Amino acid sequence: MDGLLVHPRITREHPQLSEEDVRYAWEHSYYEALRPESPNFPEYLWIGRDKHER
Repeated sequence: MDGLLVHPRITREHPQLSEEDVRYAWEHSYYEALRPESPNFPEYLWIGRDKHER
């Protein structure tokens, strides 16, 4: 997925994850929810696992 940008904070705060891990989890997400109370509305929560089941 070429259009997906992984925020640098993700790999900085979670050094065990690579950008590839994050992209894989995004592409294989199994749950999505709108966060209506977010100050950044509309903001979505996506849940997925990488190839290592994290």
